[in-house]
Amino acid sequence: MTNAVILENVSKRFDEVWAVRGLSLTIQGGSIFGLLGPNGSVKSTTMRMMLGLLKPDSGMVSVHGIDPSQNPVGVKRIVGYVQRRPGFTNTLRQPSIWTSSERPMVSPLCLAF
Repeated sequence: MTNAVILENVSKRFDEVWAVRGLSLTIQGGSIFGLLGPNGSVKSTTMRMMLGLLKPDSGMVSVHGIDPSQNPVGVKRIVGYVQRRPGFTNTLRQPSIWTSSERPMVSPLCLAF
């Protein structure tokens, strides 16, 4: 099985606060992987870097061979994502979320690769 996600020594700072420091992980394609922890434990920041919504200060992120900081649209085309608290306007009848045609998203704070 090939790797769907690779993070190598990824770090992200907000001013003087390290949000993520030296994180490395590999997620195999076809696996189920969860980031669990209390508030402030890097879950959302890590997911945002995987999606190209936030650039890491250092390190490497790859999603199916795509660098999200260089090609965020390419990642969004192949990854499904649902926020914990999506902000929908009153004009939307159905949520507008990124979905993968093979894996519809149903649970919050979730990525499908």
